[in-house]
Amino acid sequence: MAEGMILKCVAGVYDVYVDGTVLSAYAAGKFRNENLSPVAGDRVALKLSDRENEKNLITDVFERRNVLVRPPLANIDTLIITLAVKKPNPDLLLCDQLICACRQMGIEPVICINKCDYGQSAELREQFEKSGITVFVTSFNEPETVEKLKSTLKKGITCFSGQSAVGKSTLTNMLLGRDMFETGGLSKKTERGRHTTRHTELVMIDEGKWLADTPGFSFMETPFLSPEDFKELYFEFAPYSEKCRFIGCNHISEPDCAVKEAVENNELSPLRYERYVELYNEVKEKWRRRYD
Repeated sequence: MAEGMILKCVAGVYDVYVDGTVLSAYAAGKFRNENLSPVAGDRVALKLSDRENEKNLITDVFERRNVLVRPPLANIDTLIITLAVKKPNPDLLLCDQLICACRQMGIEPVICINKCDYGQSAELREQFEKSGITVFVTSFNEPETVEKLKSTLKKGITCFSGQSAVGKSTLTNMLLGRDMFETGGLSKKTERGRHTTRHTELVMIDEGKWLADTPGFSFMETPFLSPEDFKELYFEFAPYSEKCRFIGCNHISEPDCAVKEAVENNELSPLRYERYVELYNEVKEKWRRRYD
């Protein structure tokens, strides 16, 4: 028996990283009965074959810290939410939703503002830095900016998310130092990105550091949230909320709200706060109609 981590699965054949070696394996039939599919990032137990023509067998999947359904990926440590200054214009509401999803799933969100040669990125950067989120600004024309991102990546599994055509695949290529994955651009007709990658694969970029190439995704399925749980995902509110006049303040229309005061004093980003109000109201309405 051995323990390892799944790197990818193609046509039912898994590549499993075991002590510096990549082994091929199949999944045990019991997983079908358990309605469980091993995915990239899973830590697994592997029964090694003694026979040349017999495949290794994945016998167990260890407990996951988190898992995505689309794309299939488990045990993510860091999500780099990628924005472009323009082409396409940044969808900041989507970005905030991804940050909330990360915090709900125990993943560290990091912002990468790409294509900075198209214009100023300072305002975008300030919004998220005031929220305590690490921000990188990159440009394909300035390789040192991508190198800085690479040098500060933490150990564990990192993957990119964000709108299509913001440069996720090209950033992946540059971080790996080779043109490993096909990249796509904007469709001339729709100004939307073309998805290019077809499966999820983990690639080591440094000892203990894994980068996931995934089919382009901008949505993370998460458990249903109550409004009370949702507002707790805005970690930057915590130092102020205890000073609010009312316990359980939603920071929307309540008087003497310390969070709103911090927004007015520009201690917190007014633009991100505006989006919080919009998202909070959406969550509140969905929660109200949850039994409809």
